[in-house]
Amino acid sequence: MAIKGKTSTGFEFEIEDTVKDDYELVEALAELEVNGLMLPKVMRKLLGDKVEDLKNHIRADDGHVSTQKLMAELKEIFSEQGNLKK
Repeated sequence: MAIKGKTSTGFEFEIEDTVKDDYELVEALAELEVNGLMLPKVMRKLLGDKVEDLKNHIRADDGHVSTQKLMAELKEIFSEQGNLKK
C-alpha cells in the first residue's frame, strides 16, 4: 500500500510502502547530512520516477530548479509522513 500526500505547495506524492524498510534510503539520508551530492539518490529512492514531476512542480519560469526549494519539499514530505521513519 502506497503512502499518499500533498505538500503545502500542492505537489502530490505517492511513496511505495516498501520505502519505509529501505536500508539504502537510510544510508543515503545519513550521507546527505555531510554530502549534498546524495540528494539525487535520496529523491530517486523516495519518489522513483516522480522526481521529474517534483522538479517540474518547482521549476521557475526560466527553467531553473532550485535546490533549496527541492530540499524544502523533501523535508515537508518527511515531516508530513512521520510514519516513513518508523
